[in-house]
Amino acid sequence: MGGISGKGLLFLPVLFFLAGTVLTAQSSLVPLTLRHFPLDSQVLLDGIPLQPDETEWDGEYRTFYVRTGLHSLTVRAEGYVDESYPLNLGGQGEYIEDKLEKAGLPVSRLEELPTSYQPKSVTFSPDGRYMAVASLGSGRGVEIFTLHPFAPVKELIPEARLAGKKGFVETCWLPDRKELWVSQMTTNMFHVFSTEDWSCLGSFPAGGAWPKVLLSSPDESRVYISNWESETVTEIDTQSREVIRTFPVSGIPRGLSFTGDGNTLVVAIYSANALDYVNLTNGETRTVTYSGHSGAMRHLVHDSRRGLHYVTNMQLGLVYALSETNGDVRKIYRVGQKPNTAAMSPDGRFLFVSCRGPNNPITYLIEGHEYGKVYIIDLEEQQVIGWLWGRDQTTGLDVSPDSRYLAFTDFKEDILELYRIDRGDLALWKE
Repeated sequence: MGGISGKGLLFLPVLFFLAGTVLTAQSSLVPLTLRHFPLDSQVLLDGIPLQPDETEWDGEYRTFYVRTGLHSLTVRAEGYVDESYPLNLGGQGEYIEDKLEKAGLPVSRLEELPTSYQPKSVTFSPDGRYMAVASLGSGRGVEIFTLHPFAPVKELIPEARLAGKKGFVETCWLPDRKELWVSQMTTNMFHVFSTEDWSCLGSFPAGGAWPKVLLSSPDESRVYISNWESETVTEIDTQSREVIRTFPVSGIPRGLSFTGDGNTLVVAIYSANALDYVNLTNGETRTVTYSGHSGAMRHLVHDSRRGLHYVTNMQLGLVYALSETNGDVRKIYRVGQKPNTAAMSPDGRFLFVSCRGPNNPITYLIEGHEYGKVYIIDLEEQQVIGWLWGRDQTTGLDVSPDSRYLAFTDFKEDILELYRIDRGDLALWKE
């Protein structure tokens, strides 16, 4: 599959200006510009290795002047699978932005699709038929994609006065109620949509400032919402959609999970290296702080098979495996820079972690000089087995209910990527 993109075409006029004399003297030569990861990959045109005529941003952009006409372009690097592109180079040249796939990983790339602006999260429906993508910057609410075929099918948009304020963050599926909930931080609201006809069933106050993560109780009678700016977690009655209780927490809350018995709500505290344990019977909160490190706890994943919680530390590039009951550290995994979302394959074999990558030196709000990555932790072997390239600021991530597909979003590329997970020897997977 090709990775040709128009994103970098703004760069081409500069190249033409810099090389004007070359193009005048040899008008049959046109620029072929690559932004391709890894940056040290070898480039071959019609089987012949090429060296760049120009480079920008320490080799992030490489430009080759080649003859017009039909060509075959191959990009290769040690430890990666070769990628080939058919080219028909005309007078304007070509810009290609893509990545190589690592060899030997239990995942393979299938396809990618454009999304609305700044896709913040993606979640699979419990039946595996759909994916919901909430976009932070578009004002378009939630996009629904089908898995088979992989295609966009619907936009779920609340009333215009709310949608225009943007800020959609996370989604939560309630299959028994046939509902999909989405948080909108800029309005302090959450919205409820029917999964039968995708109609909007209403918009409701979240009870706190800047709502982020939504977590449904197993019986779907309650939804819990972490509220970033008010430093609270609210408990919502799903029937009335009203706030029942508000739990103050010890700092900025992000990720949510339950302990195995369902009686305790676990809250990742982003403003500290801590977890809060909220007793849902009496409302009391206990804080466990990991004082040996600074950090920003972001996302929580519950592993009921092993009695663990996995939590991403965005500041330190770590994933902690913690006892679900008392928070004791059982294992620490080092992953990439700025880990965001984590998702465990439902069969319990792999933990996937999206890592946004290094920030742009100017501001994280613009794309950096390196693609993000998705790290793969083998939970049976208790080790990181590798990573694959995402694109700019890989953020949202989820695994299908049958453990066969991995989907993730690239926040600054406005892309949803889909990979197949190789299940290998089924005997190794604790079905």
